[in-house]
Amino acid sequence: MNQFLPSAYRGLKETLRVKLGAIERVALTLDFWTNLLTKRKYIAIIAHGINKDWTLERFLLDFRPVTVYAETGLFIEDEVLAVLDDWNINKSAVIAITTDGGSNVVNAVEEQLSIPRIWCFAHRLDLVVREGTISSFFSLSLSLFLLLLHINASKEPKFSNPSTRD
Repeated sequence: MNQFLPSAYRGLKETLRVKLGAIERVALTLDFWTNLLTKRKYIAIIAHGINKDWTLERFLLDFRPVTVYAETGLFIEDEVLAVLDDWNINKSAVIAITTDGGSNVVNAVEEQLSIPRIWCFAHRLDLVVREGTISSFFSLSLSLFLLLLHINASKEPKFSNPSTRD
């Protein structure tokens, strides 16, 4: 039993490595997560690619604890390169990396790794909702109030009913 899990892991990883090796170009997703109970931070790196049968494949390459105090651009670059090396993925095969907009991640991807970066739609939408709701709540409320005033003022009929004319 003690050797079963490591053996199963190695077998599964080799199977995934073969599948991943059949994909010429990959896109990566990079994200950080913090366990709210332990305050422990993790980095997840996921590869996405289309195989020869035109089927989208996804692989969780690694989900590792962050072992430094600050996730700098250099730290993130080192983590990504280590994962690519572990999976035998050439950096030139990575066409883009999807991330949030954190300055450390932007620096790592665009400056350190020199790979095109794509905004994560979910992170972008979250920012729009959070910042848009807070910053424009008063403006939205005022606009709604003025619209309701306009509707109320326009309740007078603009056209008279022809059957009620003298």
